[in-house]
Amino acid sequence: MAKEEDNQDNKTEEPSQKKIEDAIKKGNVVKSKEVTSFLIFFLLTCVSFWILPISMKATSIRLRYLIENAGNISVNETILSNIFI
Repeated sequence: MAKEEDNQDNKTEEPSQKKIEDAIKKGNVVKSKEVTSFLIFFLLTCVSFWILPISMKATSIRLRYLIENAGNISVNETILSNIFI
């Protein structure tokens, strides 16, 4: 048993193509959590830069309307209940 472990640690030759293909079929491939995390972070950043300007423009239009017409907007229980429900 000790000899097998020593042999695995002291391998000097590259694995054959068949061994590589067998490992891929079994799912024994190298996975990097850092690469996956980076790709997720990068995609979320790209989506944020794409969506945020659109949503901020819509929000600023609504807020501008509310600020400019603050004295003209009537508030009653029905409107408040529709907002908070």
